[in-house]
Amino acid sequence: MSDKEKLPHEGKGSRWSFWAKLVFFLGVFLVVIFAILSSLGGNSQPLKEAAEQFLSQRFGGKARIETLNQMTFYPYMGIDFENAQVHRTDETAPIVSADKVSIAMGFWDVTFGSGRIKTLNVQGLRAVPGAMFRKGLTIERLAIIDEGDEAFLRSEGKIGSTPYSFEADIEKFGKGKSREYAFADVR
Repeated sequence: MSDKEKLPHEGKGSRWSFWAKLVFFLGVFLVVIFAILSSLGGNSQPLKEAAEQFLSQRFGGKARIETLNQMTFYPYMGIDFENAQVHRTDETAPIVSADKVSIAMGFWDVTFGSGRIKTLNVQGLRAVPGAMFRKGLTIERLAIIDEGDEAFLRSEGKIGSTPYSFEADIEKFGKGKSREYAFADVR
């Protein structure tokens, strides 16, 4: 077949139409995936069991969460639960317990490791020596505090029997509901 006998759609444009179709179908695929991710989450029993399994593996015991308030995957990956305990199988006292934990990070921040965080609020965390650190740990509160012009990471508690309290400046990114926080490059 000579160049004159080729059909009109078989010229240079066919390469561009292939790429346009590919980009279109990938875009549709990604929109469907993100729509599914945004509809996942909640406070169902399977999500609660998944969170308990994660804590069990992390601390090497059997975890129980009394109340799972919310777990989300997109646009923010986060978890909010109350009254969690991790027990070793042979002990009755918990090795780690927390009254309230709320943590959320942007999906893309987790994916690309930007270090930004949406929410951090830990209250009443207690860990026996060896569970998290060599000494026991008690965190009365660890939270991001936004005071308008400035934001801080504040915490009070005890490491072993020594009380601690600290406050660290953090940077704010975004506005309104899309506000996120991160430590500056120079600390």
